[in-house]
Amino acid sequence: MKENNYKTDFISALSLLILICVYPFFVTNNYHNITISKYYFFNIASVLLFFICSFALLIDDKRGDNLNRIKSKFGTADFFACLFLIEAIVSCMFSADRMHALSGTEGRHMGLVTFIAMVTAYFLVSKFYTCREIDMAIFAASVIFMTLFGFLQFLGFDPMNMLSTVAYQSRSYFIGFVGNVDVYSSYLCLAVPLVAELALLSRSDKLRILWYVAVGAGFLGFFSSNSDSGVMGLTVCLFILFIQSCKHPVYFRRFWTVIAVFFISSVLFYSVNYFRRYEARTVESVFKYLLNPAIFICGMAICAIIIILLTKFDIKQRTLRIIRISALVLTGLLAAATIIAFIYFTFFDRFTLLGYFGNYLRFDNYWGSHRGFIWKKCLSAYGSLPAFKKLIGFGEDMVPSLLISKFGTSFFPDEFIYNIDNAHSELVQYLVTVGFWGLISYLGVFITVIVKGIKSDSIIKKAVCLSVFGYFVQGLVNITQPITTPLMFVFLGLAAADVGKNYDKTLSSDTEE
Repeated sequence: MKENNYKTDFISALSLLILICVYPFFVTNNYHNITISKYYFFNIASVLLFFICSFALLIDDKRGDNLNRIKSKFGTADFFACLFLIEAIVSCMFSADRMHALSGTEGRHMGLVTFIAMVTAYFLVSKFYTCREIDMAIFAASVIFMTLFGFLQFLGFDPMNMLSTVAYQSRSYFIGFVGNVDVYSSYLCLAVPLVAELALLSRSDKLRILWYVAVGAGFLGFFSSNSDSGVMGLTVCLFILFIQSCKHPVYFRRFWTVIAVFFISSVLFYSVNYFRRYEARTVESVFKYLLNPAIFICGMAICAIIIILLTKFDIKQRTLRIIRISALVLTGLLAAATIIAFIYFTFFDRFTLLGYFGNYLRFDNYWGSHRGFIWKKCLSAYGSLPAFKKLIGFGEDMVPSLLISKFGTSFFPDEFIYNIDNAHSELVQYLVTVGFWGLISYLGVFITVIVKGIKSDSIIKKAVCLSVFGYFVQGLVNITQPITTPLMFVFLGLAAADVGKNYDKTLSSDTEE
């Protein structure tokens, strides 16, 4: 925006903060109706704020310059966003039950109404907001509060009596202000990569302290979540962060500081959890292995040695290039070995006992807490649809109806104690509900925004791109819901937004701080 657009600048910044800092904390009756509460809040807030910003723009826009600028900014990502919304409307219109497809009440309230709100939020942020580091600092503060609150709940405290509406035997599945632990981990996959990237790239020493604190609190949140999907998103983002750090000596030192913060958080979590071991929740998943004294003591020692060496001795760009290439090659080999092992133990050797690794290396009905079974059924049902339905999908959030239409009402294995109301993978969910074109348009928004953000030298855009990618990775095995899925579209809009004239740029390879 131009410098004299005070109303629009202020209202758009306030709108963003409402969506990323207020919305995640909104509850009306603790966990009892948390999904529907956030559903109403986001849908109403995004549409209302869009019209308020539009009105403010018209007041500020004396000569029509801003409207012309917005029209000229319509790009590829915006085209795919519109296509995604049009596809959702068509899918709802041709659904067997339009009311359920409209409201999403058959599933998790991810109906057409939510799709409209998500796309509206994308355009609200991408067209009206101008990136500012201070807004990201406010968001970081909200992340600290969210994760520390979840940490207290993990330890057995319940400061706001949030768990009072949850049955005792189910309380370990709820945490923070977002509800389910998997939804909590998806929030962290949006939040932690963003502040970690800002800790790496920011030129503000004062704000960098905030970024590091937020990163440390975020790690505590991941430990408290007990979620494998969160581990996936965080691991991929840390690897990308490492590759980025190899582009400049300053970034390389900061990356190892981020890793040191990880191990410091591990020590803090382990220590406090030990003293609260009789009241705290049980550490599960891969965190049982990560939270090992031998691992975090050795990790802290290695980080300290590396940071001291990098402080005393200059590291050359050529050395960093070799490190980056070596890391990429080794990771490629590890990924190839994992894929080969996965194929072998899934299709050729289904009898060798793999222990804990069987949860990952052998795809069957039990893989990923029965995700293997759910995906097979969803894709089989999708494959049986007519060609037109394959293109537009069965209808928003209508996975139960799709499965029943294909398999009847008794297709659950004996060990299933719940109904399947979601595909438990965002890509599979979009494929079966809004069809092939809906999935392609969603990927079109994601890919074009990521590519444009990576090419930008704005630190905020790069940070948001990493955040969006972290969410995307965990979304491969997680559910769509009106809590963090809408936040993904807000962040997509943020990655596509304008940057101010005086924003901090990344360091070039030949400059120091």
